[in-house]
Amino acid sequence: MPKIVDHEQRRAAIAEAFWRVVARQGIEGATIRAVAAESAWSRGIVEHYFADKQEMVFYACRLAIERTLAETRLRHETLVGRQALRSVLLDCLGSQSQEVWFELLSVVGREPELAAELVRFDAEISAVIAEIIAEMMARGEASPDLDPSAEARGVFAFNMSLKVDARMQPEGQRKEVVESQVERFLDGLMRVPQGTAGGV
Repeated sequence: MPKIVDHEQRRAAIAEAFWRVVARQGIEGATIRAVAAESAWSRGIVEHYFADKQEMVFYACRLAIERTLAETRLRHETLVGRQALRSVLLDCLGSQSQEVWFELLSVVGREPELAAELVRFDAEISAVIAEIIAEMMARGEASPDLDPSAEARGVFAFNMSLKVDARMQPEGQRKEVVESQVERFLDGLMRVPQGTAGGV
């Protein structure tokens, strides 16, 4: 009986190999040949799924976006309030995660179609984060006068700054530095509402 091939699973595996090559060599080094070697499949198999490098890049970028959305939603479903937001923010500790997003941003600047995908991602993930912040407010883990949607935009920007900082830190210090930054950021969401300081 012929073996049943899960073509979508194989395309995803090739995309994962692509990002591993990118993490080591940058997007310019992620050629069809290099990705084929990384995936342990022949160049012919890779070219069967992706006609050229651009098609592979587009697929890999979209897959990264969808997986990040899925992971963020899962954290919201399985963790509560501050714990959920902490988990979302600490995703930058993975070195491959950093490289994926830096390279993705460099690509979308030249590709309007991918830029539109990133705009969609921004809107969808901000909505999830806003829900988490609203939950934190209800649990007394964030100030009751916050605007969850506005704060979600700040979280998204802070997460990108964390990726930059994590990338610049020596390997041995990265986890400690980033976790400390995340805790300070989360503590900042408990700021005293305007007009109530000093018992006024």
